[in-house]
Amino acid sequence: MKAFISYCHKDENILNDLKKHLAGLKRNGLIEAWFDHQILPGDSIDQTIKDNLKNSDLFLLIITPDFIASPYCMDTEMRYALNRHDKGEARVIPIIAEPCDWKSVTELSRLKALPKDAQPISMWTNTNVAFLNIVDGLRDIIQCQTNTNNVPSQFQEKKMDVSKKYQIQKDFDQIDKTEFKKQSFNAIKEFFKHSITEINSIDDLHGAFDEIDSLSFGCTLVNKKMANKTAYITVRSAKNSISFGDIQFSFTEHAPEGSMNGWFQVSSDDYNQFLLSGGGSLSNKPLTSQEAAENLWNDFITHVGIKMP
Repeated sequence: MKAFISYCHKDENILNDLKKHLAGLKRNGLIEAWFDHQILPGDSIDQTIKDNLKNSDLFLLIITPDFIASPYCMDTEMRYALNRHDKGEARVIPIIAEPCDWKSVTELSRLKALPKDAQPISMWTNTNVAFLNIVDGLRDIIQCQTNTNNVPSQFQEKKMDVSKKYQIQKDFDQIDKTEFKKQSFNAIKEFFKHSITEINSIDDLHGAFDEIDSLSFGCTLVNKKMANKTAYITVRSAKNSISFGDIQFSFTEHAPEGSMNGWFQVSSDDYNQFLLSGGGSLSNKPLTSQEAAENLWNDFITHVGIKMP
Protein backbone atom coordinates (compact mmCIF):
# COMPACT_ATOMS: atom_id res chain seq x y z
CA MET A 1 0.00 0.00 0.00
CA LYS A 2 1.22 3.48 -0.83
CA ALA A 3 1.29 5.75 2.24
CA PHE A 4 1.31 9.56 2.05
CA ILE A 5 2.97 10.99 5.17
CA SER A 6 1.62 14.42 6.04
CA TYR A 7 3.67 16.38 8.58
CA CYS A 8 4.75 19.88 9.54
CA HIS A 9 8.36 20.61 8.62
CA LYS A 10 9.04 21.60 12.23
CA ASP A 11 8.41 17.93 13.11
CA GLU A 12 11.01 16.52 10.72
CA ASN A 13 12.72 14.63 13.55
CA ILE A 14 9.51 12.64 14.12
CA LEU A 15 9.24 11.93 10.39
CA ASN A 16 12.79 10.56 10.39
CA ASP A 17 12.03 8.25 13.33
CA LEU A 18 8.86 7.00 11.63
CA LYS A 19 10.79 6.29 8.40
CA LYS A 20 13.27 4.12 10.32
CA HIS A 21 10.51 2.09 11.93
CA LEU A 22 8.69 1.57 8.61
CA ALA A 23 11.83 -0.04 7.14
CA GLY A 24 10.64 -3.59 7.95
CA LEU A 25 7.28 -3.10 6.23
CA LYS A 26 9.05 -1.54 3.26
CA ARG A 27 11.61 -4.37 3.05
CA ASN A 28 8.78 -6.94 2.99
CA GLY A 29 7.06 -5.10 0.16
CA LEU A 30 4.04 -4.17 2.28
CA ILE A 31 4.28 -0.39 2.19
CA GLU A 32 5.68 2.39 0.04
CA ALA A 33 5.94 5.63 1.97
CA TRP A 34 5.89 9.01 0.22
CA PHE A 35 6.68 12.42 1.72
CA ASP A 36 7.74 15.74 0.26
CA HIS A 37 11.49 15.04 0.56
CA GLN A 38 11.03 12.92 -2.57
CA ILE A 39 10.11 15.91 -4.75
CA LEU A 40 12.92 16.28 -7.28
CA PRO A 41 14.57 19.56 -8.34
CA GLY A 42 12.56 21.11 -11.15
CA ASP A 43 9.32 19.30 -10.20
CA SER A 44 6.18 21.34 -9.60
CA ILE A 45 5.77 21.15 -5.82
CA ASP A 46 1.99 21.63 -5.70
CA GLN A 47 1.30 19.30 -8.63
CA THR A 48 3.57 16.56 -7.29
CA ILE A 49 1.87 16.70 -3.90
CA LYS A 50 -1.58 16.62 -5.54
CA ASP A 51 -0.61 13.60 -7.67
CA ASN A 52 0.54 11.68 -4.60
CA LEU A 53 -2.53 12.69 -2.59
CA LYS A 54 -4.62 11.27 -5.42
CA ASN A 55 -2.69 7.99 -5.75
CA SER A 56 -2.15 6.97 -2.12
CA ASP A 57 -3.96 4.20 -0.22
CA LEU A 58 -3.00 5.34 3.29
CA PHE A 59 -2.64 8.80 4.79
CA LEU A 60 -0.46 8.98 7.89
CA LEU A 61 -0.95 12.31 9.64
CA ILE A 62 1.80 13.14 12.18
CA ILE A 63 -0.29 15.13 14.66
CA THR A 64 1.49 17.76 16.77
CA PRO A 65 0.68 21.33 17.84
CA ASP A 66 2.59 22.54 14.76
CA PHE A 67 0.53 20.29 12.47
CA ILE A 68 -2.73 21.62 13.95
CA ALA A 69 -1.46 25.20 13.47
CA SER A 70 -0.42 24.63 9.84
CA PRO A 71 -3.03 25.84 7.31
CA TYR A 72 -1.46 23.74 4.55
CA CYS A 73 -1.40 20.52 6.58
CA MET A 74 -4.95 21.00 7.88
CA ASP A 75 -6.78 22.69 5.02
CA THR A 76 -5.09 21.10 2.02
CA GLU A 77 -3.52 17.73 2.79
CA MET A 78 -5.80 16.60 5.63
CA ARG A 79 -9.03 17.81 3.95
CA TYR A 80 -8.16 16.03 0.72
CA ALA A 81 -7.25 12.86 2.62
CA LEU A 82 -10.49 12.89 4.64
CA ASN A 83 -12.53 13.44 1.50
CA ARG A 84 -11.05 10.26 -0.01
CA HIS A 85 -11.46 8.46 3.33
CA ASP A 86 -15.18 9.32 3.45
CA LYS A 87 -15.61 8.02 -0.10
CA GLY A 88 -13.99 4.71 0.86
CA GLU A 89 -11.07 5.32 -1.50
CA ALA A 90 -8.33 5.43 1.13
CA ARG A 91 -7.74 5.27 4.89
CA VAL A 92 -6.64 8.14 7.15
CA ILE A 93 -4.65 7.29 10.28
CA PRO A 94 -3.80 10.03 12.79
CA ILE A 95 -0.47 9.38 14.51
CA ILE A 96 -0.42 11.37 17.75
CA ALA A 97 3.19 12.45 18.21
CA GLU A 98 2.92 15.28 20.76
CA PRO A 99 0.21 16.33 23.25
CA CYS A 100 -2.17 18.73 21.51
CA ASP A 101 -5.86 19.57 21.22
CA TRP A 102 -6.44 17.22 18.28
CA LYS A 103 -9.79 15.96 19.59
CA SER A 104 -11.27 19.42 19.05
CA VAL A 105 -10.87 18.77 15.31
CA THR A 106 -14.14 16.93 14.67
CA GLU A 107 -12.91 15.13 11.57
CA LEU A 108 -9.93 13.69 13.47
CA SER A 109 -11.69 12.87 16.73
CA ARG A 110 -13.98 10.36 14.99
CA LEU A 111 -10.99 8.30 13.77
CA LYS A 112 -9.06 5.73 15.76
CA ALA A 113 -5.53 7.02 16.20
CA LEU A 114 -2.16 5.40 16.76
CA PRO A 115 -0.27 4.55 18.96
CA LYS A 116 -2.45 2.60 21.41
CA ASP A 117 -5.11 4.65 23.20
CA ALA A 118 -3.89 7.71 21.24
CA GLN A 119 -1.16 8.24 23.84
CA PRO A 120 1.31 10.72 22.28
CA ILE A 121 4.62 9.17 21.23
CA SER A 122 6.56 11.68 23.33
CA MET A 123 4.79 10.47 26.51
CA TRP A 124 5.90 6.84 26.18
CA THR A 125 8.78 5.87 28.47
CA ASN A 126 10.50 4.27 25.48
CA THR A 127 9.43 5.94 22.22
CA ASN A 128 10.65 2.90 20.25
CA VAL A 129 7.80 0.93 21.85
CA ALA A 130 5.35 3.57 20.64
CA PHE A 131 6.68 3.36 17.08
CA LEU A 132 6.53 -0.45 17.23
CA ASN A 133 2.88 -0.20 18.25
CA ILE A 134 2.27 2.05 15.23
CA VAL A 135 4.01 -0.39 12.88
CA ASP A 136 1.96 -3.31 14.27
CA GLY A 137 -1.23 -1.32 13.67
CA LEU A 138 -0.23 -0.54 10.10
CA ARG A 139 0.67 -4.18 9.46
CA ASP A 140 -2.82 -5.25 10.61
CA ILE A 141 -4.42 -2.74 8.23
CA ILE A 142 -2.27 -3.83 5.28
CA GLN A 143 -2.87 -7.54 5.90
CA CYS A 144 -6.61 -6.95 6.22
CA GLN A 145 -6.61 -5.07 2.92
CA THR A 146 -4.51 -7.80 1.28
CA ASN A 147 -6.91 -10.53 2.44
CA THR A 148 -9.84 -8.57 0.98
CA ASN A 149 -8.05 -8.14 -2.33
CA ASN A 150 -7.32 -11.88 -2.46
CA VAL A 151 -11.01 -12.81 -2.43
CA PRO A 152 -11.89 -14.10 -5.92
CA SER A 153 -13.36 -11.28 -7.98
CA GLN A 154 -16.60 -13.13 -8.76
CA PHE A 155 -17.44 -13.18 -5.03
CA GLN A 156 -16.57 -9.51 -4.59
CA GLU A 157 -18.78 -8.56 -7.52
CA LYS A 158 -21.62 -10.71 -6.23
CA LYS A 159 -21.42 -9.04 -2.82
CA MET A 160 -21.49 -5.59 -4.41
CA ASP A 161 -24.43 -6.48 -6.63
CA VAL A 162 -26.47 -7.82 -3.71
CA SER A 163 -25.88 -4.69 -1.63
CA LYS A 164 -27.30 -2.56 -4.44
CA LYS A 165 -30.13 -4.89 -5.40
CA TYR A 166 -32.51 -4.43 -2.49
CA GLN A 167 -34.16 -1.45 -0.84
CA ILE A 168 -36.10 -1.80 2.37
CA GLN A 169 -39.05 0.36 3.33
CA LYS A 170 -38.63 2.49 6.41
CA ASP A 171 -40.59 5.09 8.33
CA PHE A 172 -38.28 8.08 8.92
CA ASP A 173 -38.89 9.86 12.22
CA GLN A 174 -37.85 13.33 13.38
CA ILE A 175 -34.55 12.03 14.74
CA ASP A 176 -33.70 10.56 11.32
CA LYS A 177 -34.57 13.86 9.68
CA THR A 178 -32.47 15.88 12.13
CA GLU A 179 -29.47 13.60 11.67
CA PHE A 180 -29.78 13.71 7.87
CA LYS A 181 -29.99 17.51 7.99
CA LYS A 182 -26.85 17.64 10.11
CA GLN A 183 -24.96 15.25 7.81
CA SER A 184 -26.10 17.15 4.72
CA PHE A 185 -25.05 20.54 6.08
CA ASN A 186 -21.62 19.18 7.04
CA ALA A 187 -21.24 17.57 3.61
CA ILE A 188 -22.04 20.88 1.89
CA LYS A 189 -19.66 22.75 4.20
CA GLU A 190 -16.79 20.34 3.54
CA PHE A 191 -17.44 20.45 -0.21
CA PHE A 192 -17.22 24.26 -0.23
CA LYS A 193 -14.12 24.25 1.96
CA HIS A 194 -12.34 21.81 -0.35
CA SER A 195 -13.53 23.66 -3.47
CA ILE A 196 -12.19 26.98 -2.17
CA THR A 197 -8.80 25.29 -1.72
CA GLU A 198 -8.98 24.16 -5.35
CA ILE A 199 -9.95 27.65 -6.52
CA ASN A 200 -6.92 29.15 -4.79
CA SER A 201 -4.64 26.95 -6.91
CA ILE A 202 -5.92 28.64 -10.11
CA ASP A 203 -4.27 31.83 -11.35
CA ASP A 204 -6.41 34.99 -11.16
CA LEU A 205 -8.99 33.39 -8.86
CA HIS A 206 -9.09 33.99 -5.13
CA GLY A 207 -11.45 32.43 -2.61
CA ALA A 208 -11.95 32.50 1.14
CA PHE A 209 -13.89 30.16 3.42
CA ASP A 210 -15.35 31.53 6.65
CA GLU A 211 -16.78 29.20 9.30
CA ILE A 212 -19.14 31.66 11.00
CA ASP A 213 -20.27 29.19 13.69
CA SER A 214 -21.16 25.50 13.98
CA LEU A 215 -24.39 26.03 12.00
CA SER A 216 -23.29 28.50 9.34
CA PHE A 217 -20.44 29.29 6.98
CA GLY A 218 -19.69 31.75 4.23
CA CYS A 219 -17.50 31.96 1.15
CA THR A 220 -16.09 34.81 -0.91
CA LEU A 221 -14.90 34.39 -4.49
CA VAL A 222 -12.99 36.93 -6.60
CA ASN A 223 -12.31 36.71 -10.34
CA LYS A 224 -9.37 39.02 -11.06
CA LYS A 225 -9.89 38.57 -14.81
CA MET A 226 -13.25 40.34 -14.51
CA ALA A 227 -12.08 43.50 -12.74
CA ASN A 228 -12.10 41.71 -9.38
CA LYS A 229 -15.75 40.74 -9.68
CA THR A 230 -16.76 39.30 -6.32
CA ALA A 231 -19.42 36.83 -5.19
CA TYR A 232 -20.57 35.94 -1.69
CA ILE A 233 -22.60 33.15 -0.19
CA THR A 234 -23.87 32.41 3.31
CA VAL A 235 -25.17 28.92 4.14
CA ARG A 236 -27.03 28.13 7.36
CA SER A 237 -28.52 25.06 8.98
CA ALA A 238 -31.92 26.09 10.34
CA LYS A 239 -31.95 26.09 14.14
CA ASN A 240 -35.47 24.75 14.62
CA SER A 241 -38.04 22.61 12.83
CA ILE A 242 -40.42 25.48 12.07
CA SER A 243 -37.85 27.41 10.02
CA PHE A 244 -38.51 27.86 6.32
CA GLY A 245 -36.09 25.40 4.72
CA ASP A 246 -33.74 23.10 6.61
CA ILE A 247 -30.57 24.42 4.96
CA GLN A 248 -30.76 28.03 3.77
CA PHE A 249 -28.45 29.98 1.47
CA SER A 250 -28.09 33.61 0.49
CA PHE A 251 -25.77 35.16 -2.10
CA THR A 252 -24.74 37.94 0.25
CA GLU A 253 -21.94 38.29 2.78
CA HIS A 254 -22.83 37.24 6.35
CA ALA A 255 -26.52 37.27 5.50
CA PRO A 256 -28.70 37.65 8.61
CA GLU A 257 -30.69 34.64 9.75
CA GLY A 258 -33.94 34.32 7.82
CA SER A 259 -32.58 36.15 4.78
CA MET A 260 -32.24 33.74 1.87
CA ASN A 261 -32.23 33.29 -1.90
CA GLY A 262 -33.08 29.62 -1.66
CA TRP A 263 -33.07 26.57 0.54
CA PHE A 264 -32.89 22.78 0.79
CA GLN A 265 -35.65 20.84 2.53
CA VAL A 266 -35.15 17.35 3.98
CA SER A 267 -37.72 14.99 2.50
CA SER A 268 -38.12 11.24 2.04
CA ASP A 269 -40.02 8.53 0.25
CA ASP A 270 -40.61 5.01 1.56
CA TYR A 271 -36.96 4.09 1.12
CA ASN A 272 -34.56 7.05 1.28
CA GLN A 273 -34.07 10.52 2.67
CA PHE A 274 -33.01 13.26 0.26
CA LEU A 275 -32.97 17.01 -0.23
CA LEU A 276 -35.40 19.09 -2.28
CA SER A 277 -34.42 22.60 -3.32
CA GLY A 278 -36.62 25.65 -3.21
CA GLY A 279 -36.11 29.14 -4.58
CA GLY A 280 -33.14 30.15 -6.72
CA SER A 281 -32.29 28.35 -9.94
CA LEU A 282 -31.42 24.92 -8.53
CA SER A 283 -33.00 21.67 -9.66
CA ASN A 284 -36.07 20.61 -7.71
CA LYS A 285 -35.47 16.88 -8.20
CA PRO A 286 -34.48 14.72 -5.18
CA LEU A 287 -30.80 15.28 -4.38
CA THR A 288 -28.18 13.52 -2.32
CA SER A 289 -26.06 15.70 -0.04
CA GLN A 290 -23.20 15.54 -2.56
CA GLU A 291 -25.47 16.52 -5.46
CA ALA A 292 -26.90 19.42 -3.46
CA ALA A 293 -23.38 20.65 -2.66
CA GLU A 294 -22.27 20.42 -6.30
CA ASN A 295 -25.40 22.21 -7.57
CA LEU A 296 -25.08 25.02 -5.04
CA TRP A 297 -21.35 25.45 -5.72
CA ASN A 298 -21.96 25.65 -9.47
CA ASP A 299 -24.70 28.22 -8.94
CA PHE A 300 -22.39 30.25 -6.69
CA ILE A 301 -19.40 30.37 -9.07
CA THR A 302 -21.51 31.52 -12.02
CA HIS A 303 -21.83 34.87 -10.21
CA VAL A 304 -18.19 35.60 -11.10
CA GLY A 305 -18.17 34.11 -14.58
CA ILE A 306 -16.93 30.60 -13.74
CA LYS A 307 -18.51 27.29 -14.67
CA MET A 308 -17.57 23.64 -14.43
CA PRO A 309 -17.66 21.32 -17.47
